[in-house]
Amino acid sequence: MKDLMDVTTQATKGMAEDLAREFEVTLSRMYEILSKDNPIPKSKRLIRAVSHCDRSDDKYPVKLIKADFDALFSELLGDQMSKEIDCALLHAELTDVIKARLEKKTKAERLNECREAISILNDEIAFLEK
Repeated sequence: MKDLMDVTTQATKGMAEDLAREFEVTLSRMYEILSKDNPIPKSKRLIRAVSHCDRSDDKYPVKLIKADFDALFSELLGDQMSKEIDCALLHAELTDVIKARLEKKTKAERLNECREAISILNDEIAFLEK
């Protein structure tokens, strides 16, 4: 059973067959990877543990992990990070967050709307900082 509050569930919607081919696994195994064997929550738990065990003042180990992930996402997103965000899209995404709350949508739906808005805001920040 997929967890509707999990970002992986939202991000991979409709991709299971393609991902199974990419990973060279059966479709049922892909669903296991996307649910109980999902490496993303495990990675988050490990990064949190590194942060808790790190005794340095500057949190260098966590910053190192973040830098590696930032480089990966920069590589994957490429030019998308340097484009100006359409004002109508920015407005729509932020409005959707408020609308979901006013309409008392489920926690999972609200989280998804927030994540989509954060993604657009991160793109806007990346554009402004370049």
